[in-house]
Amino acid sequence: MIIVNSLTSVTPACPWQVAGGPTGGVPNPPPVQWSFDVLIPRPVDAIARALDPQSWPKCNPFFQETYLAATSSSCCSKATTATSAMTATCTPKLGPTGDPQAASAEPVGKPYGPTALYEHACIADDCSSCPGPTRCDVDFANLLCIDTHYDKPMPFSCMTSSANRYDVGYKLASWLRGELLGQEQQQITDDHGGLSATRATDKEKVGLPGNDWSVVHVDKTLDFQDSNVTGAVGKYMQALRDELAWQIAEHACCDVAKECWLFAW
Repeated sequence: MIIVNSLTSVTPACPWQVAGGPTGGVPNPPPVQWSFDVLIPRPVDAIARALDPQSWPKCNPFFQETYLAATSSSCCSKATTATSAMTATCTPKLGPTGDPQAASAEPVGKPYGPTALYEHACIADDCSSCPGPTRCDVDFANLLCIDTHYDKPMPFSCMTSSANRYDVGYKLASWLRGELLGQEQQQITDDHGGLSATRATDKEKVGLPGNDWSVVHVDKTLDFQDSNVTGAVGKYMQALRDELAWQIAEHACCDVAKECWLFAW
């Protein structure tokens, strides 16, 4: 599939050393699933700023835009991890362009949620023109429920350096639009998973230089209304296993400036 070349061409070299390379893989669909772990020589709080869903467009070339979204109905009231029983559906408040209106942003790396997040993932020359006659390889807009937290209360941003773990959970709240290899209305029916950074143990750091190593874990489950699309995407992701694994490492390596904040729980 053409998307394979798209991914390898837009992925920059990771500026950080990783130990042994990512481990994990992509099992047979349905549904589409993958899970990877990688050791990154960065502290948990630095990786947290990259994994924060508001940072995804800066740290992952597939995301055209993400932001916390305003909704016209109550939603995202429960934890958004893959094992949660959350069934809420969000109705976004739409702006003049037809995309959801933005809610107030949170300082990057601050724990927040559960709350709604708008995501626009795209591979195209001009992602703004995908809806309509323009053919795009990948163009999806979704509303997610997300939840971010550390392993302990963090009342001040300066305390995040003491974190042993940071987690992001997400779950599909509303599918808004989708195009895959030029085919419009490719509806996503399930999209959930998590990202985490955990302080590496002494055993995991044996033979590695320095002390600031973290284990970054990513898992995702994805399903489409059309089972043929699910199967094709799953097989494509298996072919893309190595590129996907290193994209995750590069995401964790992304350098996002620290912001100051107070009283987040």
